Amino acid sequence: MNRRVAAVAIGVGAALSVVTFYGVQRYFFTSASNTALTAEEIRQNYLEHLPSSSSSQHDSIPIATTTTPASVASLPKPGVYRYDTIGTDSVDALNGQHHDYPAVTTVTVVPFGCGVMQRWDVLKERWAEWQRCVSGGSVAQPSFVTYDEFFGQAQTDTYECNGDPRPVDAPAGTTFRFDCVKSDATDSYSGVVIGTEPMSIGGVTVQALHVRISIEHETPSDTQLTDRWFQVGTDLMLAQRVLNDTSNPSVVGKVNYRERVEMHLISLEPQS
Repeated sequence: MNRRVAAVAIGVGAALSVVTFYGVQRYFFTSASNTALTAEEIRQNYLEHLPSSSSSQHDSIPIATTTTPASVASLPKPGVYRYDTIGTDSVDALNGQHHDYPAVTTVTVVPFGCGVMQRWDVLKERWAEWQRCVSGGSVAQPSFVTYDEFFGQAQTDTYECNGDPRPVDAPAGTTFRFDCVKSDATDSYSGVVIGTEPMSIGGVTVQALHVRISIEHETPSDTQLTDRWFQVGTDLMLAQRVLNDTSNPSVVGKVNYRERVEMHLISLEPQS
């Protein structure tokens, strides 16, 4: 999950008004709005994005099951996946704001284009979505979008990606690379397979492929590192650990963004 907070999405006029407000209040790292989605809102979002016809082109997409052969790349079954979550993100501009992530977050999977769209809902003020498609024995990510809101100002970043697809079953040390472009900016990703290990999900033990992905930065102090564990042979994410530390110039000076997340899938079977 790439997170760059460019100018905190605050225009000059908005920045000045916020500076005035914080000059009076003077409190450090206030909590930003943390509006959790209800289970019904998440379910309705899932239903609204399902294809209108059961005979659509998506019927031929390989879907993951607990017995999927490792040699066949497959995508998660459509539905709502729940994850035990510990996490927060923050910016230090204007005395700072942060989001506290709820104890359970969801990834909603719906058929889309050449594969599926997966949307991670944290809060109404923080979400991300990515497209995934089968590419031979691997899984490609053609695009992704991130959304964050601080000081009541929203920032949406949309990326188009190309390069190596992620292997779904490969020996430790296997590497892959891809680039994601937003406007005139390009982020280069490096991935490596750490290895395969058993993981218990809802009392069921499955084999997990541990993959580590990092973004190359010109600024040495900037770090974006994501460890993900996928069910072997599939794009079903079993667990994730995210460490993001980035800095960007803005109208109020350098802005530092920080995110820490740990997620663990609660059940292999999604809710519908």
